[in-house]
Amino acid sequence: MKRKKESNYAYMDTKKCDGYTLIESLLCLTMVSILFTFLLPIYKLMDLHDYEEELDIQQFFTFLEEEISYNSITDIKPNAVSFTSNTGENITIEFYQGSVRRTVDGSGHEILIHSVQGINFTLSGSLFTATVTSKAGEEYEKKSIVKNNIP
Repeated sequence: MKRKKESNYAYMDTKKCDGYTLIESLLCLTMVSILFTFLLPIYKLMDLHDYEEELDIQQFFTFLEEEISYNSITDIKPNAVSFTSNTGENITIEFYQGSVRRTVDGSGHEILIHSVQGINFTLSGSLFTATVTSKAGEEYEKKSIVKNNIP
């Protein structure tokens, strides 16, 4: 009788394996179900409405309210509002090519909101109103009380 050569390596005899066992299948199903319990809540979070545009506009309104409280309004047009700061700088916030930008002394620009359809500024008495229309047509409005009216 021939003797098989012994090796130091563990191996599996593939001649005896015909397929998966029931325990292997149940173990695989258990692992897949555990993964799905973690992945489904994450998928639902990704599927929620995108609030980025609304947050951008709310941040713009906060920034605009700070400008109103620290500076004096000098001019209001339907698509632009001008301020004069305590240091004498002329600050303009205006609608420009589908976005809202801020310029200081007519030079440079800082984009405050991207992809908007329009903006409208009004002042009635001491009530300043800013209305932003998004590309989707949704309107957002912010009203602020102005201490320093137009001279």
